Amino acid sequence: MATVPIEEAKQQLDALFARVEAGERIVVESAGIGKIMLVPMSEAERRGAGRFRGQFTVPDSFFDPMTEEELKEWGF
Repeated sequence: MATVPIEEAKQQLDALFARVEAGERIVVESAGIGKIMLVPMSEAERRGAGRFRGQFTVPDSFFDPMTEEELKEWGF
């Protein structure tokens, strides 16, 4: 794992980004103390929120109040 001073990280962010994309972990330090770690994201993390956007739509009726029968089925 590489360690890089904050000043160097600021100047070489593009290069550090490429190294992290390749799988490397990099610690950014300030005054000789590690402050943050740059790590590659997993595939699941990259997909994150919105990954199903555009694949389906929610009908307006979804927001209609439940009937008495539906409420009973859900235990209310």
